[in-house]
Amino acid sequence: TGCDCLSIYVGNAHGQSPDYEKKFDMELLKSIHKALPGIPLVLHATSIFSDEFVNHANKYGAGIAHSKNFTESALHGTMPYGVAKINSCMDLKITTTTSIREYMSDKPTEMDPRKYFSYTRDALTEHVRKKIKNTFKSSGKA
Repeated sequence: TGCDCLSIYVGNAHGQSPDYEKKFDMELLKSIHKALPGIPLVLHATSIFSDEFVNHANKYGAGIAHSKNFTESALHGTMPYGVAKINSCMDLKITTTTSIREYMSDKPTEMDPRKYFSYTRDALTEHVRKKIKNTFKSSGKA
């Protein structure tokens, strides 16, 4: 194909809420990998939402009915088939919004955005650290 990597659709879909059911089509992934064994594959829209994550977000108004997104084990199952890059963002958006709502719930009169942005940055940093270690299995590999 002449490309450095190839973003593929195998059940992942952008812009869907956590209660939109997603399931990897492993047979399609395997056939793509077999046809393009030297091309690193990229998955988009792979945010994972544990029950704990959903419950915390819902406590602050997220309104997520039930997470039907991928599991960590399903995501890990794609890695032997050429998946070299995984993108996710919905969980970061939810973490950001939830942390601002949480901060403002605890301190409703706070008007200095530096304070709740700092709180949000810390929440995002912790969330991403967990993703690097547990979801992407990439801790210490940079």
